Formats: sequence, structure tokens, C-alpha cells
Amino acid sequence: MPTPPGVAHVEVLRAAGSLAVALITASALLSACSGGAADTTATVTGTDDACTLDNDIIVAGKVGFEFTNDGEKVSELYVLNGDGDVMGEVENVTTGTSRTLTVDLVAGDYQVKCKPGMTGDGITSDFTVTGEGGTAQAEPDRTVTFDAVDFTYEDLDLTDITAGTTIRFEMTNTGEQPPRI
Repeated sequence: MPTPPGVAHVEVLRAAGSLAVALITASALLSACSGGAADTTATVTGTDDACTLDNDIIVAGKVGFEFTNDGEKVSELYVLNGDGDVMGEVENVTTGTSRTLTVDLVAGDYQVKCKPGMTGDGITSDFTVTGEGGTAQAEPDRTVTFDAVDFTYEDLDLTDITAGTTIRFEMTNTGEQPPRI
């Protein structure tokens, strides 16, 4: 199911018990890649109006997405699962440069999304992962839903979070300003 408009999914994180640590951890996870060397490599080329993946069938396991920005604008690359959840991302890829994003993927349907100018909905390309490899992401123990209103977070309840709890944060931006996490 695609992500509803206005809802941003913040990566699943292991909570450490305080708001400051949780937000720092969430920020780190948003830009983190899966550790270790990739089992396979896929090439993604982004321009200002296209996001091209070199192969639409990829073998399960750790996949290194080599992203080259051939556009005029600074860009981002996301890997999304079939539900539209972000599996990994790289940001601030300047014109003419490349970055590699390594993501551990199990069999299923996915998308790469290039976001030229780092705004808007981005441009997607579909791909399928086949085979027995990869490690599935942990299912969250709890979902925390909250509203971002300009530079504040309403209804953000981080009480009763213990170390080792897997949490999914779902944020709706109802303010005029983009949220900063």
C-alpha cells in the first residue's frame, strides 16, 4: 500500500529511551546504509527528469546501488519496498558525482526513487528481487504516530520506551514548514 500524501515514514529504530537520543538515532538511520560489502551491484542514473535502473531483476541479498547524478540539480536516491517504505537513502548527490547505497533485500517488488532538487515526489523505477538471500527488516513492536506543525511535534509520545524496543515513527506534516528530524 503506498504511503498516504502528507505522511512521512521515519525508519524503524532501536529506541534508547529519551527524545534526544531517539531523534538523533532516527536521523542516523535515515542516512545509513546496510553494513558490509554488497553481494550484487545495480547501477542507477538520475537526471532532472529520469531515474534509470540498469536491471529490473536483482538477486536477493546485499545490493549496492551505484547512483550517478547526471542532472543539473543536487539529487537523492531512495530504495522503497512494495509498501512504499524507505529501505535506505543517500542525499546531497551533486551534479556529476556518484554514491553507493547498500541495502539488504529479500525477494519482492521494490522501487528506486530519484529526487532531483531534493523536493517533490521524485521519479521512480520498479524492480523485482528474486532468490532466497537477504534479511527482512524487523517488524516494529510499536508504532508512534505524531503531527509536525511547523517546527514542533504534537502528540509525540516517547514514554514507556525501553531499550531494545523496535519502533516505527509515522509523521504527518500539517504545518507550513517542512519538518526537520
